Amino acid sequence: GSGFSWLAPIVLWLTSEESEINMTLTQFSWLTSCPQIGFLLSVVPSGMLADRYGRKTVLISAAPLSLLAWILVATTRDITVLFIVRLIQGITIAIAFTVAPVYVAEVSSPKVRGLLGGQFSLMLQVGTVVSYVAGLYLSYQTYIYVQMILSLMFLATFSFMPESPYYYFMVKRKEQAYSSYYWLSGKQATEELLKIEENVQEDMKNKTGWVDLIARKCDRRALWLVQLVSFMRAATGMPSYAAYGTQIFAASSKNIFPTDVLALIMVIVLLICTFLAALFSDTAGRRFLLILSSVGTIISNLAVGVYFYLELETSVNLTIWILYLAVLGFCMSANTGTGNLQTVVQAEFFPSHTRGKGGAITGITSALSTFLVLKLYQPLIDSVGIYMNFFFYAVSIAVSLFLIHIYLPESAGKTLAEVNSLVKVEKSTLWLTSDQSEIKMTDKDFSWITATIELGILAFVIPAGILADRYGRKRVLLSAAPLCFLSWILATLTRDIVVLYVIRFIQGIFAAVAFTVAPMYVAEISDPKIRGFLGGHFCVLLSSGTLFCHVIGSYLNYVTYLRILMVLPVGFFLLLLFMPETPYYYFMVGKTAEAVKSYNWLKNDNGDLSKIEQAVQDEMASRGGWKDLIATKSDRKALLIVQSICIAKCAIGLPTYISFGRQMFQTLSSSNQLLASDQLAIAMGVILTVSALISSLVSDMLGRRTLLIWTSLGAAVANLTIAVYFYLYKEVSLNLAGTEWIMYLAVAIFCTAANMGLAQLVMVVQAEFFPSNTRGKGGAISGIVSAVVTFIVLKLYQVLTVAVGIYINYAIFSFFALITAVVIYVILPESAGKTLAEVNAIIK
Repeated sequence: GSGFSWLAPIVLWLTSEESEINMTLTQFSWLTSCPQIGFLLSVVPSGMLADRYGRKTVLISAAPLSLLAWILVATTRDITVLFIVRLIQGITIAIAFTVAPVYVAEVSSPKVRGLLGGQFSLMLQVGTVVSYVAGLYLSYQTYIYVQMILSLMFLATFSFMPESPYYYFMVKRKEQAYSSYYWLSGKQATEELLKIEENVQEDMKNKTGWVDLIARKCDRRALWLVQLVSFMRAATGMPSYAAYGTQIFAASSKNIFPTDVLALIMVIVLLICTFLAALFSDTAGRRFLLILSSVGTIISNLAVGVYFYLELETSVNLTIWILYLAVLGFCMSANTGTGNLQTVVQAEFFPSHTRGKGGAITGITSALSTFLVLKLYQPLIDSVGIYMNFFFYAVSIAVSLFLIHIYLPESAGKTLAEVNSLVKVEKSTLWLTSDQSEIKMTDKDFSWITATIELGILAFVIPAGILADRYGRKRVLLSAAPLCFLSWILATLTRDIVVLYVIRFIQGIFAAVAFTVAPMYVAEISDPKIRGFLGGHFCVLLSSGTLFCHVIGSYLNYVTYLRILMVLPVGFFLLLLFMPETPYYYFMVGKTAEAVKSYNWLKNDNGDLSKIEQAVQDEMASRGGWKDLIATKSDRKALLIVQSICIAKCAIGLPTYISFGRQMFQTLSSSNQLLASDQLAIAMGVILTVSALISSLVSDMLGRRTLLIWTSLGAAVANLTIAVYFYLYKEVSLNLAGTEWIMYLAVAIFCTAANMGLAQLVMVVQAEFFPSNTRGKGGAISGIVSAVVTFIVLKLYQVLTVAVGIYINYAIFSFFALITAVVIYVILPESAGKTLAEVNAIIK
């Protein structure tokens, strides 16, 4: 606690002219966040060392490191050395957050594990209080000497504690495990100890390293639950309150108490609430306290945000007591649950053989979340206002609360073995077509339902483009969200396969709107220099959605899975609601004043506005309906280019990788699989998401044409490799044991190549090459072509697999990918970095 927060009480002095250290607010912001970097670098080694050398040994080693950091602080006034100090303190914090919860959980009785586990957060707050008290009333040098005493006290007291009996059982030192248990409980071997030994032995049988964290559905469920609780702690805004407490109060001009005194009161309240939560977590329950705490922090953060908004942005006169009470409410709420129970849940939900590694991953999640919260605090103040931080915290914790309410089981009063059993909820990998499914569905039904979405796209892709030109891009996009939400409601209420066809058709309508209107909206609000970057995020989000479905669908029950998916259209609607309509559309309908407002909202200047207006007027002068798409040679060329890329995106096989990825891996026998098919599908989703993100970053720099050519060639090679592998494995019955990595590597290459090229850039090219007067209609035609080809590819996949063999699909995909590279080389001009008017000029 002191290592993390010792800068907070002296922030005003450090950044003042009286300071012995010349420090700016930016440097202070980086110093505050810097421990998270040290944390990230050492959190994984901490977990590994705790499993190898013991929990106690690793914890003891942190004391000399902490002492070294304080000695450096006491002997220097160099800002560079302070950055090194903060890195060292990040290492000690990593050891504490990773290993201490494991140690406490393993030496505690189930009846008091919540109480003792809560002492971790209690001591964290004690360290913060000590820092605030000493920092406010002592000189800088004396303040640092006080901090040294804490490290010495830890070293002196913890040296007499025993190692965890769990660790001794892990390394097969049974006698020392019995001695440790006797020291801790005062009892000889009991039934509880025998259960501990049996549980550890069972856990250790499965030991395979880091893969163990995701080896089974129950392991993955435990992992994501703990990461969710870890994220919640940072999402509440707790790191900002702790690090910037003095500045939060200083932001108000109406304080009736000194800001440093107010910050001290705040951390004292945090300390008291932590102590109370530790007392009641075993009786009230972890889940109840987390939910109660989340509701309180949402209300408190909203109150703080509204207070600062009204004070800073309006002339409303508010009493300062609203701020005081809101912050007090936050302190009481946050440390009752979200700030207190992370380490308890972390230590309870991981089994023995992954507890150290799981703690390391949790540490990384915590560090990244905390780093982002701390680093975004000052930029959000500078760009929007201090109130935006608290609105952000409220929204983040609201999403987390929803997930906790649905998924987190109660663990209070249970042994660690019993907690592990709570998350062992297995479900068939291919659930919909299994005997366990509530919906009687064959593989043929699944194939048709998968492809039905394309019929919805076909039916609505033209109306979507027409409506976007008539009523605006934003309105049409917003109207799609309720449709999507309706489809998820229907899915939760029915088990009738006919209704599922209707649902997929409705989702096709939503997809038609997204694929037709979203690319033109993004292109029309983007600066030419980053249009590829922003346009590429359409594909990033598409891949993220696929990954999200693979991850949560693998181990959640059907209804819960659908309830989570309901959140996505709601989030989309709320976010887009605050965005403006495009200036292009306003110029198209003659609303010049609204176009100016929209442009100023987006760019805050009027630099290219006159050029946009002139370009739109020129294009609208020739407006003549659907014939405009083929009216001139340049129009036909634009149509040919965009449709060629739309066809290529589907013809190289990307839809089948997304829809049949798990079945593709299931084709391999279990002896030829390095990972389960659902894990491989998730890995494929990760690759798709990451590659889409990378492509969005480099498409403006490398150019659309170069990326499309090289990635098409990569997709051709990858598909050909997969085709040959399946042919040898299924048709020749060749023993390919030990060569599975070839198949996995080929899939990884395809996912990377396809998503960095065709999947990513088809929307960007579509929005760039059609002029304003045909952008909506051109998008509609592209949607039709894409839907038809996707439908054909998805339907033929299963047919060709049964009639010839799975390999023939990938041989065909390889051929089309090679043809695509040639076609793009011949017909596609470069459009990166050019305005939409310049792109249109290229093809004229």
